[in-house]
Amino acid sequence: MIAYPASWQVLDDSDFVNFPPEKRLRGIVVPEGGADIWVSPKPREVQSLEDWIARDRPYLDEVFSTRLISLSGRFPPKNRSITEVDGISDQLRFVDCYVEVDGKIFDVHLKVWKTDRKVQEYKCVLYEKLPESPLKVATLGNS
Repeated sequence: MIAYPASWQVLDDSDFVNFPPEKRLRGIVVPEGGADIWVSPKPREVQSLEDWIARDRPYLDEVFSTRLISLSGRFPPKNRSITEVDGISDQLRFVDCYVEVDGKIFDVHLKVWKTDRKVQEYKCVLYEKLPESPLKVATLGNS
């Protein structure tokens, strides 16, 4: 189980939202003012963190930034890598944190409406809560 703020709702062990689950919209899932954070294990066909990022980038209409993230004290530095890709696709903004911990690779996704002014707040949830259990997240079945 991944750590999450008490005010957020758990949909399953790797997906939580800041709105009541019954407010989910068909197709888009996130209602206006809502945020969704979930974790995906590495797809079998992806060989490396760099491959996964390159595979996913074409799905974004615009990329705001791609940067390496340092979370001091959260992971042993020699055993982790975090790359954040921030961009938009249609009306939604996606922040993907591609994480490698001890050879395990996963993606922590944040999805909000592109006009949402609370993106930084949601990023704090992503960075402050999820890294507390990186090895649990990294055991979601990837190799």
